[in-house]
Amino acid sequence: MCTSEVNRTKERLTRFAAASNLELAAIFVEEDTRSPAAFGRLLDAVIRDQVEVVLLPSMLHLIVLGDPGHIKDYFEAATGARVVTMP
Repeated sequence: MCTSEVNRTKERLTRFAAASNLELAAIFVEEDTRSPAAFGRLLDAVIRDQVEVVLLPSMLHLIVLGDPGHIKDYFEAATGARVVTMP
């Protein structure tokens, strides 16, 4: 993703969170898809801060880790957070 696309996605996340009455505490962006460090930071933050909802632009954002449905199920089971995607 180029910088302008990342910025547009951040704006969409911010608007969707506000419209859904969700507090957007942080946005995690992968810098290198070969090493998904941002996902690890997200996982740590969700567990540490007992986050209840994780907002994704789409399930495709999990594809770097494998089958998005399986990753979502694993993430929700491991953290207790609900993964929500924007329409």
